[in-house]
Amino acid sequence: YAESKLKGLVIYNEAPHFSVGFNLDFAQATASRKEWQELDRALDDFQKACLGLLYSKVPVVAAPAGLSLGGGYEVVLHCDRVHAHTNSVMGLVETIVGLIPSGGGCKELLHRWTCEADSESTYAQGAMKTFELIGMGKTGTSPIESRKHRFFRSVDRSVMNRDRLMFEAKKIVSNLYKEGYEPRTAPTFKGLGNKGQDSMNVVLGRLSEQGIAKPHDVIVGRHLANVLCGYGFGEGEKISEQDMCTLERENFIALAKTEATMDRISHMLSTGRPLRN
Repeated sequence: YAESKLKGLVIYNEAPHFSVGFNLDFAQATASRKEWQELDRALDDFQKACLGLLYSKVPVVAAPAGLSLGGGYEVVLHCDRVHAHTNSVMGLVETIVGLIPSGGGCKELLHRWTCEADSESTYAQGAMKTFELIGMGKTGTSPIESRKHRFFRSVDRSVMNRDRLMFEAKKIVSNLYKEGYEPRTAPTFKGLGNKGQDSMNVVLGRLSEQGIAKPHDVIVGRHLANVLCGYGFGEGEKISEQDMCTLERENFIALAKTEATMDRISHMLSTGRPLRN
């Protein structure tokens, strides 16, 4: 950084969409060969790339337009600021194909919903909100709607004229640099124990009874709860950001080993539509 005198980074492209996420062809191929270590390495590399953006020595601004979904949104989620086109659609939609976010998306959205929690109950409420947003594959169809889900923050900005997207993003980078940018301190998370998982299982049971959640949705939801509640950690125990990333990868791979997830991926790749199983 010092040698290049780099002032910051803007992540941008001129395609119709920013990114629709992780390579499902790769996930399907590695799973069919049972190359679980290869899949874990790919996820680990992606997590490291996202964390590299988050803890860069210079400010990083995402300038998305169109769809920023799944892994594509995880990139946006780890940037210091977002300057989006007003047509931007954002969200973590991995559960639709029987997986969970594993580029740091679970822990980062959880952080947004719990970082201001002042009690165990408000932390648990933030975790439940994160569970609902990811579990139901919620999206924000505009920056205004995304702000309700905390996909888009009060410090983030949007612009109607796409031709100005890159120009305005560069200005934000320059301003952050001039202000003496420093990356954030790594957060810690809290284990919610059996109590937290029981609460999330109650939600899954209710959705199943109503016919909203299909059988595999319940399984996917339980793996998502494992991550958000800190499976293996005691209630109230501190969990590091790296441990949360490990939980994401472990539960992603556990789901990739299921026939139902492979059916969802195959159906999405062949038809472009989700399979409800």
